[in-house]
Amino acid sequence: MAVSSKLFPAAVLLLLLLLATEMGPVREATACEHAPCKKCTGSCFDPEECAITCRNEGYDSGDCTGSGAYRCTCSKNC
Repeated sequence: MAVSSKLFPAAVLLLLLLLATEMGPVREATACEHAPCKKCTGSCFDPEECAITCRNEGYDSGDCTGSGAYRCTCSKNC
C-alpha cells in the first residue's frame, strides 16, 4: 500500500503533463482593422514612434507601411 500511495501523485502529474501537451499551440491575434494614423503627418521613419502614437489613439499597434513614401498605419487585433 505504501508504494501505490507514492506512485499515485506521480501518475496524476504525468497524466496532466500529457494532457497539457495535447492542447495544441495558441493562435496569435491577427490584425483585422487597419487605419491611417490620424496624428501622423508626412512620411513614417520611426516604427516605434508610429506604434506609440497608434496606441495613444486607441489601436493595438502601428507600423510604417507602404512602398516608397512610408505612412504610419494603425491596426486593431480581432
